[in-house]
Amino acid sequence: MKVIEKAKEPYLLTLEEYKKEYFRPRSKYNEEAQDVWRTWQKQKLMGVRKGKLPYDIESFKELIDKMARDFHKYEVEKALKEGKEVPEKVLKDYPELLEEGEE
Repeated sequence: MKVIEKAKEPYLLTLEEYKKEYFRPRSKYNEEAQDVWRTWQKQKLMGVRKGKLPYDIESFKELIDKMARDFHKYEVEKALKEGKEVPEKVLKDYPELLEEGEE
């Protein structure tokens, strides 16, 4: 019998934990990361055929990091609005959310 593991809710993870769990290129939990990875791979292959790459791996990593941060922050904000308890270690990634909550 195969056991299906369930991922932790994104708002319970720090940004780095979220990236490892949900936002690596082959994550089984994140369709967006898989789509970006597949698109980059296709562009890379086409670029290699033409003798150039569409953009370097560092640009790709920066794009993935920005997307992961945006998606994770959205999940944390949503959890806070729903009154869910977000761990302090997670909120340290987004001090601006703490400032908004104090107003």
